Amino acid sequence: MQKNSKGILYALLASVIYGIVPLTSKMIIEDGVISEASMLGWRFLFASLLAMIVVIVKRVPARPTARQFTELFLYGVFGTLMVSLLLTRSYRYIDLGLATVCHFFYPIAVSLIMRLVYKERLSDKGQFAVLMTALALVVLIFSTGLQSLKGMLIAVISGVFWAVYLIAFDKASYAEMDQNAAVCWIMGGNAVLFLLMSVLDGTFIIPGMNRIGLIVLSAGMMVGAMLLTVKAISLCGPTMTAFISLFEPITAVVTDMIVYHAFPGIMQTAGYLMMAVAIILITMKDEEAVHDTE
Repeated sequence: MQKNSKGILYALLASVIYGIVPLTSKMIIEDGVISEASMLGWRFLFASLLAMIVVIVKRVPARPTARQFTELFLYGVFGTLMVSLLLTRSYRYIDLGLATVCHFFYPIAVSLIMRLVYKERLSDKGQFAVLMTALALVVLIFSTGLQSLKGMLIAVISGVFWAVYLIAFDKASYAEMDQNAAVCWIMGGNAVLFLLMSVLDGTFIIPGMNRIGLIVLSAGMMVGAMLLTVKAISLCGPTMTAFISLFEPITAVVTDMIVYHAFPGIMQTAGYLMMAVAIILITMKDEEAVHDTE
């Protein structure tokens, strides 16, 4: 009971932080001086350094085995890289709001993969949470407006990559590593790849002092959110963690309301309320399971 409650709390905190991170990203690149690839490279670099400090202070073993290193690159580094690249590519065809909605197919993708590959069964409440999430996505898509099916598909695939990334922290060999060390390797790998990409496409830039602070702040939030997410996965599993992450777009909407005074319409509000219901149902599912075993 206490273990699962902690996992739920960690997942909620992570989703709140993830919901705020896009605001800092927008502030960093909004004037077009620094490219997204360069910004992500620097953010991942500072994030890896912060994670490394945690590893050094805690004196935890950080060297992965050959298998762990391979899977860290395959599911961790490559997985998060594909999420960023696919989401960015989807922006060419659809607006950011619709891309974000389509990306949040990933809780459904997690539940499907866990069912088909690992034979994890959802309770009736869990299945209803999947249905509510699907309905919420449909409502939000129509409220935003149907645009490019190609762009929507690309954003959905980015969600599938994120689903695999989350599941790997529970099922891959590096799940046995110290969480701080695993996150440090993933952040460092992404930093190298994104900075290399910015060099190759001619957009590499050393950010000025007015952006360094925001990048470091963004990096700190990202490390904190990722560590909280990994901890949540270890306590309550990838499926519940993924559905609780639906609180992220709700946080983003509230942030926009506070900062930009941008209020959602009736259909959008209905969609986000459905997501809230899905979060409640998935946590009730766990409570039900606990009581059944007592």
